[in-house]
Amino acid sequence: MWCATRKSIISSIVSKIKQTNVGCYVSSICATIVLYADDILLLAPTVTGLQHLFTVCERELVELDMHVNVNKSMCIRFRQRSNVQCADLSSIHGGPALKWVNSCKYLGVNFVSGRKLKCSFESAKSKFYRAFNAVYSRVGRAASEETVLALLRAKCLPILLYATKACPMLSRDKHSL
Repeated sequence: MWCATRKSIISSIVSKIKQTNVGCYVSSICATIVLYADDILLLAPTVTGLQHLFTVCERELVELDMHVNVNKSMCIRFRQRSNVQCADLSSIHGGPALKWVNSCKYLGVNFVSGRKLKCSFESAKSKFYRAFNAVYSRVGRAASEETVLALLRAKCLPILLYATKACPMLSRDKHSL
């Protein structure tokens, strides 16, 4: 029963967002809303469009006796005018608004605002080194070189390479990794 209810909640939010005809499209496919678990990502070509999508989404959530956690939600800009200061998105409740940030994390990927879609890999590199040091401190000199390399490939490289296929990478990013 809960799964069916959850599916209808998601369907109702998606259909309301699609009905606005605001947002981003790839060919004729709506890419305005991306959902994963309880995370909602709204994409719009303009700040005004994003405000409209946010209002529609927030109203639908209220109808479903849910709400947006404005303390965990934020806005980020890419493309031209990414450095121009914008008004925060307002809530239908008149409470705190969604703030604009220069970087954010979504599903473990760190995005950085700029003229082009950009990801930061500093956090991934730091986690990779922590994982490698943890593995190496446990097996270090006691294991063969092949064993250490196999553990590195299995336990550490996935941390470093997570989402690199989906993120645009500059040659300096590749060199850094």
